[in-house]
Amino acid sequence: MNAQRCALSITANSCQSLSTDEFKYVKNSLNILSAHLNNSDKKCVESICLAFSRLIDSFHNQPTILNEIASNDLFANLQQLLVVTPPFISTNTFVMIIRMMSTACICSPSIAVDLLRLNIQETLCYLLVGPKATDLNLRLNEQRKSSSSELSIKEEEIELVTRSPQELYEITSLIAELMPKLPSDGIFAVEALFNKQSFTQTDEIVWQWKDDTGVWQSYNQLDSRLLETSHVNQEEEISLNTMGRVYIIDFNTLQQINEETGTSRAIQRKVISKEDSNSSATSTNQSQKDPRIEFFEKESDSASQFIRSLFNIIYEIYNSSAGSSVRHKCLRALLRIIYYASPELLTSVLKCHAVSSHIAAMLASSDLRIVVGAIEMSNILMEKLSNIFSVYFVREGVLHQFNKLMKSLRIRFLRSIRHPV
Repeated sequence: MNAQRCALSITANSCQSLSTDEFKYVKNSLNILSAHLNNSDKKCVESICLAFSRLIDSFHNQPTILNEIASNDLFANLQQLLVVTPPFISTNTFVMIIRMMSTACICSPSIAVDLLRLNIQETLCYLLVGPKATDLNLRLNEQRKSSSSELSIKEEEIELVTRSPQELYEITSLIAELMPKLPSDGIFAVEALFNKQSFTQTDEIVWQWKDDTGVWQSYNQLDSRLLETSHVNQEEEISLNTMGRVYIIDFNTLQQINEETGTSRAIQRKVISKEDSNSSATSTNQSQKDPRIEFFEKESDSASQFIRSLFNIIYEIYNSSAGSSVRHKCLRALLRIIYYASPELLTSVLKCHAVSSHIAAMLASSDLRIVVGAIEMSNILMEKLSNIFSVYFVREGVLHQFNKLMKSLRIRFLRSIRHPV
């Protein structure tokens, strides 16, 4: 067993920062590694998970290689690890697996479709609600076949499992990436402005930490994105699970502090140039239709089951979460669900939620991302269910909040004219 542990640890280290030319040295072993995820030794399994995490991080911009990595029943085996009771893997490995799935879905939407066909929603429900998730899904299936007067699970019946903010962030990120992306034009074009707070068209932000030799090492893609999001949201510190350890990231002192040992290291935010490889990959992806859209169009029953299973849970996470990063991710997931759900399905899942009053509260928020999300949500609902929400938006104060926003914008515009910068 010690020899196996040592061999798999070396394997995980060998998978770090691989180039495209080096992938040929590991691809013939992927099937064997994936099959050994059912190993009875925890350290062996966690080393295999780390190896796959490093592979996906190395090739996160190359869909062809990612699809080859995922073709060995990788995500089916990882799903089994997530639901083992009592938990077989550590919290750090749990976060790493969810992040792996999210990264793969971002780069290769076909992997997201494969996960949907593996009933990933049942796994996610279990992770967020616990053993009650099975009962909820059974009742949702029964209600889908019943009359429209009994179509929604009541909001108060959902009791979330206690999870750390980072676990919730990663899970809600995965849920959002399983859905097709929102359009980039029309009312949704404003999202590009938020992205420019942390990224420009030719540059991207990378967060790094300084090792013992004084060399700056980069965080992986998703860690870097989480740090950038927290930095943009002006959070003072966050807890980060990475590299098998838990760190406190202090943005005021730019320090990474190991929770276990208390050791601190310097961190930095660095702008690096995006070269043609990234832009060409982006243009290729844009020229192809998102397979997630085709899945939601052609396999409507499975898509409806996904939305019915997770909408109420995401809605509850949004309302109960104090962290802005988690709330933003929940909001993106909710917007994607509302945009791609049919009017009949929307009527069903929204039935037991005071959506209009919640939108009114969101419009009064001091968080600009929440306000923009509320405007986008209002627009989608008015396009799909205007006969319902044209009444509720007046009754619940949504139009009142829109009028207040317009007055505020008018005042700012007049001030800018009188006192130009």
